[in-house]
Amino acid sequence: HCSAKLFNQSIYVIAAINHMHYLGSSMTIEQTRNGSHIATITRDDSYNYDSPVTHR
Repeated sequence: HCSAKLFNQSIYVIAAINHMHYLGSSMTIEQTRNGSHIATITRDDSYNYDSPVTHR
């Protein structure tokens, strides 16, 4: 809901990095629209702060 107020044009994600410092162990970022899953942007099942993965 917040992004609808911030952006009035198309948004293109060309890369993404999960960031959790040493507190997180796994993370997934998903794109949803009107409650429907569109795409999985990132998925790190075994996150390592010292070896970040750039998802493209």
